[in-house]
Amino acid sequence: MSWCEQAGCTITFTFAAPMPDAKLVFEPKQAGTSTWSSPTELVFAPAKGAMMAGHAIAVSIPEAGFTQQMTVPFFEAAGKVARWPVEPGRPRFVALLTGFVAQIGRGPLFALYDQPVEPDAIANHTRVRSGGKRIGAKIRRPSSTAQIYDRAIELANLVTIELDKLPQDGELVLLEVPSRDDAGEPTPQTLQLQVNTTLTAIMLVCVIVIMGYAVSRWVNVWRGRIAIAPATS
Repeated sequence: MSWCEQAGCTITFTFAAPMPDAKLVFEPKQAGTSTWSSPTELVFAPAKGAMMAGHAIAVSIPEAGFTQQMTVPFFEAAGKVARWPVEPGRPRFVALLTGFVAQIGRGPLFALYDQPVEPDAIANHTRVRSGGKRIGAKIRRPSSTAQIYDRAIELANLVTIELDKLPQDGELVLLEVPSRDDAGEPTPQTLQLQVNTTLTAIMLVCVIVIMGYAVSRWVNVWRGRIAIAPATS
C-alpha cells in the first residue's frame, strides 16, 4: 500500500499475485473509483471530498486478509498547519499570512482557511474595530500570492481583508473572522494586530544599506587585486 502524502491522495495497492476479485473497504466510507493498473496493482482514486486532511481511515481487503490504519496528513499551506480533521462544508480559519508578526500595514491581509471559502460568506461575519469604533473592510479573492509567498497557494482557500481606513501607527486593531470549534460549531476567531506602516520602509532601507556596503567592499577588494599594465609599443 502506497503512502498518502496529502489530502485527496491516490493510493496504490500491490499484490504478490493477481487477485481480480479483491475489493477495497474503507471505514469511514470514501467515495472514489478502484482500477486495476496491472494484474497485481489496484489503484484507488478518491472523489472530491474524500480522503480529507487530518482524518484517520481504516482500509481493508477482505479477500487478502489485509487491514491497515492510515491518517491523511493535516492541511498545510504557506508554512501554516491546520492540526484538525477538515470537515467539508465547515471551513475553519487557519492563520493570517503575515509571517510571524501580529501587525497590519497599508496592504491587504491574507486570511487562510482549511478549505475553499466564498469571500461574501466570510465578509458577512467579519468585524473590524479599533478604539471602540467599527471599521469597514473589503473582503476579496486574491488574484495572486506571489507578493507574500514564493510557492503556490490554493487561491480558493484565501481571502484578502483590506480596511477602508487604517488607524494611526501604533494603534491596535481587533479583527474578528468566522471559524468553527472542534465540534464544528460556528466560533469566531479574534486577532489583535498593531498598525505599522513604517516597518516595510525601514526594512527596505536596511537592505539597501547592507547591499550598498557589500558592493562597496567587493569593489575595493577587487581594486586591490587588479593591476593595469602600461601599454607597450
